Amino acid sequence: MVLATALTGGPAWSLSCMPPDAARTFNWASDSEDTYSAFLGTLDFAPVSRPSGFDPNPDPVTRTARFSGSALGADGFAPIPDRDIGLVLSCMASWCGNLEPGTRVLAFAKRVAGGYEITVDPCYTEVFTDPAPEIVATVEACMRGGPCEPKPLR
Repeated sequence: MVLATALTGGPAWSLSCMPPDAARTFNWASDSEDTYSAFLGTLDFAPVSRPSGFDPNPDPVTRTARFSGSALGADGFAPIPDRDIGLVLSCMASWCGNLEPGTRVLAFAKRVAGGYEITVDPCYTEVFTDPAPEIVATVEACMRGGPCEPKPLR
């Protein structure tokens, strides 16, 4: 009985994320006081490793990533020159966002002094990894003023 109490005596932490939805993220970025651009392509950067073990408040990790791909415009995604983009891997309690270098992403990047910054949080709020064609099509439709309704939350 003592063992059961010891095993369950710690804090019960869990992370609850909304299901990813390209239209919801597009609308959020459009309504933001900040300026966002949507990028589709790959990010190359030095891999990130974090210490093992529980850390209730890990600091975000910031890297410069090299982006290769396209940016969203009125006619959809169009190729742009490769560029450096800030990459912030942020955490909530002990859960942290992370990407593997070279992963294909659809990312909503915030305009900051000197360029753009992509934040990858544990819920992947602003980043879709290996986005399916229908996710890309949704964002393009939103940009053209077409249907841009988020899926209902259940």
